[in-house]
Amino acid sequence: FLRRLDGAEELRAQCTATVFWPDGSLKWVLVDCALPLTAGQKRELAVEFGNDVKHVAPLRVPEPVGVQDEPARMVISAADLQYTLNKERFNLLAEVRRNPKTGGGPLAIFDPAGVILVDEVGKRFGMGIGKPDSVKLELKGPHKVIVRAEGPYTAEDGATYLRWIARLTFRSGTPVVEVAVTHVDDYLKTEFTDITSLSLPIRFPAGIRAYSAG
Repeated sequence: FLRRLDGAEELRAQCTATVFWPDGSLKWVLVDCALPLTAGQKRELAVEFGNDVKHVAPLRVPEPVGVQDEPARMVISAADLQYTLNKERFNLLAEVRRNPKTGGGPLAIFDPAGVILVDEVGKRFGMGIGKPDSVKLELKGPHKVIVRAEGPYTAEDGATYLRWIARLTFRSGTPVVEVAVTHVDDYLKTEFTDITSLSLPIRFPAGIRAYSAG
Protein backbone atom coordinates (compact mmCIF):
# COMPACT_ATOMS: atom_id res chain seq x y z
CA PHE A 1 0.00 0.00 0.00
CA LEU A 2 1.04 3.61 -0.59
CA ARG A 3 -0.04 6.90 0.89
CA ARG A 4 1.18 10.46 0.66
CA LEU A 5 1.59 12.60 3.78
CA ASP A 6 1.86 16.28 4.52
CA GLY A 7 3.20 16.00 8.05
CA ALA A 8 0.67 13.77 9.82
CA GLU A 9 -2.11 14.52 7.32
CA GLU A 10 -2.80 12.07 4.55
CA LEU A 11 -3.36 13.67 1.14
CA ARG A 12 -5.50 12.53 -1.74
CA ALA A 13 -3.24 10.99 -4.36
CA GLN A 14 -3.40 8.93 -7.53
CA CYS A 15 -0.80 6.15 -7.69
CA THR A 16 0.08 4.39 -10.95
CA ALA A 17 2.46 1.44 -11.13
CA THR A 18 4.90 1.94 -14.02
CA VAL A 19 7.51 -0.83 -13.55
CA PHE A 20 7.50 -4.12 -11.63
CA TRP A 21 10.29 -6.36 -10.33
CA PRO A 22 10.46 -9.94 -11.73
CA ASP A 23 8.56 -11.23 -8.68
CA GLY A 24 5.66 -8.89 -9.42
CA SER A 25 6.39 -6.39 -6.65
CA LEU A 26 6.42 -2.65 -7.34
CA LYS A 27 9.62 -1.09 -8.63
CA TRP A 28 8.46 2.35 -9.81
CA VAL A 29 5.23 4.15 -8.96
CA LEU A 30 4.03 7.51 -10.25
CA VAL A 31 2.31 9.50 -7.49
CA ASP A 32 0.08 12.41 -8.52
CA CYS A 33 -1.20 14.83 -5.91
CA ALA A 34 -2.50 18.40 -6.07
CA LEU A 35 -1.25 20.74 -3.34
CA PRO A 36 -1.99 24.49 -3.51
CA LEU A 37 0.99 26.69 -2.66
CA THR A 38 1.43 30.42 -2.37
CA ALA A 39 4.30 32.20 -4.09
CA GLY A 40 7.61 31.19 -2.52
CA GLN A 41 6.00 28.67 -0.18
CA LYS A 42 7.79 25.38 0.47
CA ARG A 43 6.33 22.20 1.95
CA GLU A 44 7.88 18.81 2.49
CA LEU A 45 5.81 15.77 1.60
CA ALA A 46 6.46 12.12 2.29
CA VAL A 47 5.38 8.84 0.72
CA GLU A 48 4.82 5.83 2.96
CA PHE A 49 4.74 2.36 1.46
CA GLY A 50 4.71 -1.23 2.65
CA ASN A 51 2.41 -4.06 3.67
CA ASP A 52 1.67 -2.42 7.01
CA VAL A 53 0.64 0.94 5.56
CA LYS A 54 -3.09 1.60 5.81
CA HIS A 55 -5.27 4.54 4.86
CA VAL A 56 -6.77 6.31 7.86
CA ALA A 57 -10.06 6.82 6.01
CA PRO A 58 -11.28 6.64 2.40
CA LEU A 59 -10.12 9.78 0.61
CA ARG A 60 -12.48 10.70 -2.18
CA VAL A 61 -11.74 13.29 -4.84
CA PRO A 62 -14.44 16.01 -4.59
CA GLU A 63 -14.57 16.58 -8.36
CA PRO A 64 -12.89 13.67 -10.17
CA VAL A 65 -12.06 13.91 -13.85
CA GLY A 66 -14.91 12.37 -15.83
CA VAL A 67 -14.42 10.29 -18.97
CA GLN A 68 -17.04 9.31 -21.52
CA ASP A 69 -15.34 7.11 -24.13
CA GLU A 70 -17.44 6.43 -27.22
CA PRO A 71 -16.55 4.93 -30.63
CA ALA A 72 -16.41 8.28 -32.43
CA ARG A 73 -15.62 10.72 -29.66
CA MET A 74 -14.31 11.12 -26.13
CA VAL A 75 -15.73 13.61 -23.65
CA ILE A 76 -13.63 14.70 -20.66
CA SER A 77 -15.15 16.66 -17.76
CA ALA A 78 -12.98 18.67 -15.38
CA ALA A 79 -13.43 21.84 -13.30
CA ASP A 80 -16.97 22.51 -14.58
CA LEU A 81 -15.78 22.35 -18.21
CA GLN A 82 -16.43 19.74 -20.86
CA TYR A 83 -13.86 18.90 -23.53
CA THR A 84 -14.87 16.94 -26.65
CA LEU A 85 -12.27 15.01 -28.66
CA ASN A 86 -13.08 13.74 -32.16
CA LYS A 87 -11.68 10.21 -32.56
CA GLU A 88 -12.44 10.07 -36.29
CA ARG A 89 -10.79 13.40 -37.18
CA PHE A 90 -8.60 14.25 -34.22
CA ASN A 91 -7.87 17.99 -33.96
CA LEU A 92 -6.73 18.12 -30.28
CA LEU A 93 -9.99 19.56 -28.89
CA ALA A 94 -13.04 19.61 -31.12
CA GLU A 95 -14.92 21.78 -28.63
CA VAL A 96 -14.61 23.27 -25.16
CA ARG A 97 -17.77 24.27 -23.32
CA ARG A 98 -19.11 24.72 -19.83
CA ASN A 99 -20.70 21.66 -18.32
CA PRO A 100 -24.24 21.42 -19.79
CA LYS A 101 -25.59 20.92 -16.26
CA THR A 102 -24.57 24.49 -15.42
CA GLY A 103 -25.49 25.95 -18.80
CA GLY A 104 -23.40 27.99 -21.20
CA GLY A 105 -22.32 27.60 -24.81
CA PRO A 106 -18.99 26.72 -26.40
CA LEU A 107 -15.93 28.59 -25.17
CA ALA A 108 -13.41 27.53 -27.81
CA ILE A 109 -13.61 25.72 -31.14
CA PHE A 110 -10.43 24.39 -32.73
CA ASP A 111 -10.01 24.33 -36.50
CA PRO A 112 -11.21 20.95 -37.88
CA ALA A 113 -7.73 20.41 -39.33
CA GLY A 114 -6.11 20.75 -35.90
CA VAL A 115 -2.40 21.48 -36.13
CA ILE A 116 -1.67 22.61 -39.70
CA LEU A 117 1.69 21.90 -41.33
CA VAL A 118 2.76 23.65 -44.54
CA ASP A 119 5.66 22.08 -46.44
CA GLU A 120 8.42 23.86 -48.35
CA VAL A 121 6.33 24.23 -51.52
CA GLY A 122 3.24 25.53 -49.72
CA LYS A 123 1.19 22.33 -49.56
CA ARG A 124 -1.11 22.17 -46.54
CA PHE A 125 -1.34 19.10 -44.30
CA GLY A 126 -3.54 18.81 -41.22
CA MET A 127 -3.62 16.68 -38.10
CA GLY A 128 -7.40 16.28 -38.39
CA ILE A 129 -7.77 15.94 -42.16
CA GLY A 130 -7.01 12.20 -42.15
CA LYS A 131 -8.15 9.54 -39.73
CA PRO A 132 -5.74 9.04 -36.78
CA ASP A 133 -4.11 5.68 -36.20
CA SER A 134 -5.24 5.66 -32.57
CA VAL A 135 -6.92 7.76 -29.89
CA LYS A 136 -6.85 6.09 -26.49
CA LEU A 137 -6.65 6.62 -22.75
CA GLU A 138 -3.04 6.31 -21.66
CA LEU A 139 -3.81 7.04 -17.99
CA LYS A 140 -7.16 7.16 -16.24
CA GLY A 141 -7.77 8.10 -12.63
CA PRO A 142 -9.79 10.52 -10.49
CA HIS A 143 -6.92 13.04 -10.26
CA LYS A 144 -5.43 12.85 -13.75
CA VAL A 145 -6.39 11.57 -17.19
CA ILE A 146 -4.04 11.40 -20.18
CA VAL A 147 -5.28 10.90 -23.74
CA ARG A 148 -2.72 9.79 -26.34
CA ALA A 149 -3.35 10.05 -30.07
CA GLU A 150 -1.15 9.61 -33.12
CA GLY A 151 -1.34 9.63 -36.90
CA PRO A 152 0.02 11.19 -40.08
CA TYR A 153 -0.32 14.77 -41.24
CA THR A 154 -2.69 14.45 -44.21
CA ALA A 155 -3.52 16.69 -47.18
CA GLU A 156 -6.95 17.06 -48.78
CA ASP A 157 -5.82 14.82 -51.66
CA GLY A 158 -4.91 12.03 -49.22
CA ALA A 159 -1.13 12.54 -49.34
CA THR A 160 0.71 12.28 -46.02
CA TYR A 161 3.80 14.07 -44.75
CA LEU A 162 5.44 13.44 -41.37
CA ARG A 163 3.61 12.12 -38.31
CA TRP A 164 2.35 13.53 -35.03
CA ILE A 165 1.91 12.18 -31.50
CA ALA A 166 -0.30 14.19 -29.14
CA ARG A 167 -0.86 13.88 -25.41
CA LEU A 168 -3.55 15.83 -23.55
CA THR A 169 -3.46 15.86 -19.75
CA PHE A 170 -6.56 16.75 -17.72
CA ARG A 171 -6.48 17.24 -13.93
CA SER A 172 -9.22 17.49 -11.34
CA GLY A 173 -10.02 20.93 -9.99
CA THR A 174 -8.38 22.91 -12.82
CA PRO A 175 -9.48 23.98 -16.32
CA VAL A 176 -5.88 23.90 -17.57
CA VAL A 177 -5.21 21.25 -20.21
CA GLU A 178 -1.59 20.31 -20.84
CA VAL A 179 -0.96 19.65 -24.55
CA ALA A 180 2.24 18.09 -25.86
CA VAL A 181 2.65 17.42 -29.58
CA THR A 182 5.63 15.52 -30.94
CA HIS A 183 6.43 15.75 -34.66
CA VAL A 184 7.99 12.60 -36.13
CA ASP A 185 9.97 12.90 -39.37
CA ASP A 186 9.46 9.61 -41.18
CA TYR A 187 9.74 11.11 -44.68
CA LEU A 188 12.73 9.33 -46.26
CA LYS A 189 12.48 10.47 -49.88
CA THR A 190 14.79 13.44 -49.25
CA GLU A 191 17.82 13.93 -47.01
CA PHE A 192 16.31 16.97 -45.34
CA THR A 193 12.66 17.68 -44.59
CA ASP A 194 11.69 21.34 -44.65
CA ILE A 195 8.46 22.93 -43.46
CA THR A 196 7.23 26.48 -43.88
CA SER A 197 4.97 26.73 -40.83
CA LEU A 198 3.07 25.00 -38.05
CA SER A 199 -0.13 26.58 -36.73
CA LEU A 200 -3.19 25.81 -34.61
CA PRO A 201 -6.20 28.01 -35.46
CA ILE A 202 -8.75 28.43 -32.65
CA ARG A 203 -12.06 30.31 -32.77
CA PHE A 204 -13.49 31.94 -29.64
CA PRO A 205 -17.25 32.58 -29.82
CA ALA A 206 -18.66 35.97 -28.85
CA GLY A 207 -18.47 36.73 -25.16
CA ILE A 208 -14.86 35.72 -24.56
CA ARG A 209 -13.02 38.94 -23.79
CA ALA A 210 -9.62 37.57 -22.79
CA TYR A 211 -7.66 34.34 -22.89
CA SER A 212 -4.11 33.15 -22.28
CA ALA A 213 -1.92 30.32 -23.49
CA GLY A 214 1.42 29.11 -22.20
